[in-house]
Amino acid sequence: MVSGLSLSSISLKKNIKKKEAKTINIDDLPADNFSEKILIGFWKAYAKEKIKKGENNIAAVLQMNVPKRGDHFIIHFEVVNQLNKVELIREMEYFLPFLKEKLNNYRITLEINISKAVKIETAYTPKEKYELLVKINPELDTLRKSFDLEF
Repeated sequence: MVSGLSLSSISLKKNIKKKEAKTINIDDLPADNFSEKILIGFWKAYAKEKIKKGENNIAAVLQMNVPKRGDHFIIHFEVVNQLNKVELIREMEYFLPFLKEKLNNYRITLEINISKAVKIETAYTPKEKYELLVKINPELDTLRKSFDLEF
């Protein structure tokens, strides 16, 4: 007889649950086709839910770029650095099942790449901030000259 609180009973219960669990064949699950527009809609919906839950970091990562649908149900997504990639990989435990269910496609995979093209300029000094603003709006320099301001 095995005690209900012993380690061996816990192990026995786990083994029984494993035997009772059915193995799911991925080929038996639906793999509906979906458009990139529908994918983006559910992507944004998930990000909004994360914001409501106060999980702003992962929401910001999800909103920094637009996912692209590739061949064979591969979703491509680019992040700006390794830290964002790690955050998104951690979120996959919840996010990928969400997408699979909403899109009714259980063959979806997500490929996360670090973008070389996305570069975030950071200005620290007042002069750097001014130069960044002039890049965005060159008329700012005309305004500065009109009022004879320094820089």
